[in-house]
Amino acid sequence: MKKTLSILLAVSMLFSVSVMPVYGITEDTELEYTSVKLYRGKSIKNYLYDADKKVTWSSTNKKVATVSKHGLIKAKSFGKCTVKATTEGYVFKCKVKVIPRKPDFDAKITAVTDKYSHPLVKVRIKNYSNRVLLVYPNATYRDYTTNKYAMKLSTDAVKIKAGKSKTLKFWDYNDELWNFAGRNDPDVFACIESSLRYKFKYDGKIRRGRTYWYTKTDNDTYQDSYLHKSVYGSGIPTRAALR
Repeated sequence: MKKTLSILLAVSMLFSVSVMPVYGITEDTELEYTSVKLYRGKSIKNYLYDADKKVTWSSTNKKVATVSKHGLIKAKSFGKCTVKATTEGYVFKCKVKVIPRKPDFDAKITAVTDKYSHPLVKVRIKNYSNRVLLVYPNATYRDYTTNKYAMKLSTDAVKIKAGKSKTLKFWDYNDELWNFAGRNDPDVFACIESSLRYKFKYDGKIRRGRTYWYTKTDNDTYQDSYLHKSVYGSGIPTRAALR
C-alpha cells in the first residue's frame, strides 16, 4: 500500500511540473523593429515582446541615437548605430540609420546680364519645405561654349525661410561675359545647355545643386521647347524633373 502511494505521489508531482507556466525567453520573444530609418530629432518606440524579465536598453553610439529605459529611440545626428535590448543574457538588436531630409525647392535661372561689363546670373529659388534652405556664396556658371565663370554672391550665405522665395545675384567681377553682353532674356542661352552650380545646406547636410536651361526638339514639328531643370547631388530633382 505504501509503495502504491509513493508511485501515485511521484506521478502527481510530475504532472504538476508539466502544467506549470514557463516564463522567460521563448521562440516568440522578438523586437517589434529590427531596423529603422529616422530623421534627426525624430523618435520611435521599440518593444521586446514576450520578455517577462527586466529588459535593459542600450545604444552603441549615443551621438547618432539614444534609447530610453523603456525603448524609446531618438535620432541625434547622421550615421548608423545599433540599439540593443538585453534580457536574461540574451541580446536583441535593432539597426538604426539617421538620415537627412530630402530638400524640396526649385532653383531657376531668370536672367544673365553683363551689368557693369561683368557677368551677372540671377537665380530665383522657391523653398517649398518646412525648413530653412541656406545657399552658399560661391558658385560656377558654365555657358554654351563651355567657358566657366567663378561666381559669387555680393553678400554672405543667404537663408531662404520655409515657404519663401528669393532672387539671388551671382557676380563675376574678374571676367567679361562677352557671349551674352547686354542680354537679359534667358532664352538666349536656352538653345544650348548652360548651367549654374552652387552649394546649399538643408537639414544639417551640405549638398551640391545645379540649375540649367536646355531645349527639346519636337520630332514632327521641329519646334524647340525651352526647358528648365533643377537637381542636386547625383542628379536628383529638387522639385520636379522638368519645368
